[in-house]
Amino acid sequence: MDLRAAQPSQSSLSSPDSQDLPDASKARDTLLKAIEDWPQSCTSAELSSLLSTVQVSHMRNDKGEHLAVLAVRRNLAEVLEAVLRVDGSAVQIRDLEQRSLLHLSLTCDQADPSDVVRVLLAAGLPASLTDTQGSTPLHLASKHGYTESLSELLKCRCNPNAQNGEGDTPLHLAVRHRKLKCMELLLAAGATSSLINYNRRTAKQDAAGAALAVLSKFEKPVKSLTRRWEESKPGSLSWHKTDFHTSKASSSQEPSKPQKEPVPALLLVKGRELMIVEDKRPPPSVEKQLEEERKAKEQALESVQSLQQSLVQATQELSVLKEQLAQAKSQSEVKLLFPKTLGAIENVLPQLQVDMEQFRDEVGKWQVGCQPVLEKAVRQLRMEVKAIWPECELEEYGSFANNLHLPGSDIDLVIVGSSSPSQLSDLSQAIRLHVPITSMSLVATAFIPVLKVEITLDSLDVRIDITQQDPRHTGVKCSQIVKRKIEAIPRLREVNLVVKHLFQLCDFTEPFKGGISSYGTFLMVLYFFQHHMPPCEDRYSLAEPLLHFLNFYAWNFNYHDAICVQEAVYDPTFFPQSLDPYLVIVDPISPTRNVGHNTNLEALLVIMRLATKYLQREPGCKCQTQVLLNMMQETKSAISWS
Repeated sequence: MDLRAAQPSQSSLSSPDSQDLPDASKARDTLLKAIEDWPQSCTSAELSSLLSTVQVSHMRNDKGEHLAVLAVRRNLAEVLEAVLRVDGSAVQIRDLEQRSLLHLSLTCDQADPSDVVRVLLAAGLPASLTDTQGSTPLHLASKHGYTESLSELLKCRCNPNAQNGEGDTPLHLAVRHRKLKCMELLLAAGATSSLINYNRRTAKQDAAGAALAVLSKFEKPVKSLTRRWEESKPGSLSWHKTDFHTSKASSSQEPSKPQKEPVPALLLVKGRELMIVEDKRPPPSVEKQLEEERKAKEQALESVQSLQQSLVQATQELSVLKEQLAQAKSQSEVKLLFPKTLGAIENVLPQLQVDMEQFRDEVGKWQVGCQPVLEKAVRQLRMEVKAIWPECELEEYGSFANNLHLPGSDIDLVIVGSSSPSQLSDLSQAIRLHVPITSMSLVATAFIPVLKVEITLDSLDVRIDITQQDPRHTGVKCSQIVKRKIEAIPRLREVNLVVKHLFQLCDFTEPFKGGISSYGTFLMVLYFFQHHMPPCEDRYSLAEPLLHFLNFYAWNFNYHDAICVQEAVYDPTFFPQSLDPYLVIVDPISPTRNVGHNTNLEALLVIMRLATKYLQREPGCKCQTQVLLNMMQETKSAISWS
């Protein structure tokens, strides 16, 4: 392919009306063909000349992708450098997931893109940019084993201990994917293997075999005093020869004459004769250093012995505490589950019952009123899915499917049928053309990729989360369990709605912000009803179960234990052991998964205890009217998240 024939001559460039000037479309197509066939198509000089004939606004293909993106994905460093010389602003390009050109170069399935990385860094692109999942280019280079790219990034003083949205450092990913060379580079740059991710795991805990050997190699060993003394013996080191030789050579007046290497010596008097003998003593500075190290080692040994004694004592105390805890648990089985102070709030039961019935009715009216609009939004999205993939279905799950949704709740949908990596991306393009969206974002790097869509229909804002079929996706199965339990257990739905609304008012429903998911809230309520719900005098009472629920999780539940419903199996070996309690909610679908692993336990306790304290006020206060509303509002105003 001769590109020079497609380039305009100097005369044609000087005359805009010339017939030889190619139009913008033809020049762009020629340029795209040159990049596609690079480097056989043309030389670097010819490519630069061709780029100069194309306007910056036309440097995109039919899909809207910039030439810089194409060069990055094909790992064409020379092409990228030429494009950036013409359009320097292209270095700042970021996609919907906020991935920079560095991120894109390190996610392509190709050889180590170190040349492309050097070009981008030289163009001024910051090496510490993060995408929507908090991942830096260091994370991606470590994950894929791009050692040369990793070296270039570390030269830019990137933080080797940066954590992404899952709390993983680049060292976590290098260990997990067994990239030993990347581990060595990170450790040499100051990466630590003791940082804990959001699954409460360190990189060292995930390491095994060769990866563990690499971590051990970078641990700083303490050289023993005996070894240091052996190294300081005469003949094992050359300090005495070097010093003596240097001083002798400096004082010599005839450097041109060959000289024997002198031997360190001492002059000793034997009778009336002088004898020259070899000096085998270490110099005074080494003797002093060894003496200081000996004393330091003795002090360290004393400290170790003292710590061992403290450890033995602490172990004995821990055994006593465990025995006391076991006795307390056995005694609690025959005592009341709830303190006697709960009886002090029985005066609010009648009004609280009225409030909960009214809340249930108002939620029901709202659900009936907005149901046509919500179904219309789902129907539009279902039509888009069918138009693209006729064999696929769009199924509902979560709160909307089980009639547990409240104002502000999301509608959860999953594409069932054939799937592809670009399925959500393709759907987002179709939705933009045919659905009146307010906003839309694709989180492709989440544990389960999700497309977040917000639609405004009939003055109602509808938020929808769309996922695709995946072996790890358990939403539909979880929804089936929720539906069966709501139908089987009276009052479970009403209590769950109130608790969910309380968490919603307190901005405590987003797990990635430390809150708890709707599924986690339901499992907490179900566990209480199955294991700790005391008999109620009125089997139709809604107020009594709510009071007992709040009091149980505020004061009585031992958070060292797990919340495990009857349908789940709790195996402690799957969950990290810790002296500090944290929320463990066992998923009945996947027993190794902790539904509450991101929940801030301290914040959960604050909400439960504030709500319970409000209901424990003395009779006659203003809480005797609109108890439920006042309890929620005062709990919301009392909390202050840091």
